[in-house]
Amino acid sequence: MRRSLVFALSAVAVASAVGFQRQLSPQLQVKQIGAVVNTKALAIALNMYAEDADGIYPNVRNLKSLKVVTWPYVKDKSTWKTENPKSEIRFNSSVGGVAKASIKNPAEIVMFYESKPWPDGLRAVSFVDGHARLVHTFDWGKIAGTLVNRDLAKVALPLPEDLGKAWKD
Repeated sequence: MRRSLVFALSAVAVASAVGFQRQLSPQLQVKQIGAVVNTKALAIALNMYAEDADGIYPNVRNLKSLKVVTWPYVKDKSTWKTENPKSEIRFNSSVGGVAKASIKNPAEIVMFYESKPWPDGLRAVSFVDGHARLVHTFDWGKIAGTLVNRDLAKVALPLPEDLGKAWKD
């Protein structure tokens, strides 16, 4: 009886210690929320661009070109940054050149995301419909499939590759 009680208590202690290790400090949580805000702002900016471009997302060849075409809607270079030290904000290029109206499930298709998760396993992700949230590594495996979405037909020609050449981060 005593042995099982000691075992149970030690199991609870180990589980809680592991849980506390993965929890981020309040300062990092604020930075994490900032990354969610940034990915959401970028998704909204790209949707605004599409509205002005007859409902078609820009078919860009690199991230700098995307920064150039969204500049009128973003106006702040820090929006493209995350404070996650080993990560950067990336764009789902399978959305580029696609007509907004042709996307059947915009709440499920990733638009922007952090390339690496935070120490707690979460990463900021925004979706085509404009919502953003933190996604755990366990769920990222299911969601990441939308990064290579062959169901999305490109209707726009690619923008010139050197479009973002002069962009300075």
